[in-house]
Amino acid sequence: MTFDLVCGECESGFDLDLDDILEDATRIVCPTCHAKAPRRQTDLLVSAIDELLHAIGGLAEHFSVSLAVETDDLSPAYEPQGHKSHRRAQADEDEDEDEADEEANADEDYAEDGDLDDDG
Repeated sequence: MTFDLVCGECESGFDLDLDDILEDATRIVCPTCHAKAPRRQTDLLVSAIDELLHAIGGLAEHFSVSLAVETDDLSPAYEPQGHKSHRRAQADEDEDEDEADEEANADEDYAEDGDLDDDG
């Protein structure tokens, strides 16, 4: 199992193999800028993965399991208090800009319509 990661500091993408993480949780380090995941979080991740794999192993006799998890799909209940993922924060900024553009265009349309009425 491979984890595809994108560094929150430098936005560089890299992969980590599950076996490497299970062997040494301190291996969650960006190869570009050397940002490190907090040890407490990596320990929690290793424990959770271990439990998840045991649960999936129990299902394997009856079901084939495929799993994909993306941080952007996590509900806010699973994010640290007051924290937004980088992509979600960027999406919110983009949405705010789009709304501002729409308001500006609506104001321009209103002004143009007013000019036409004055000419008529």
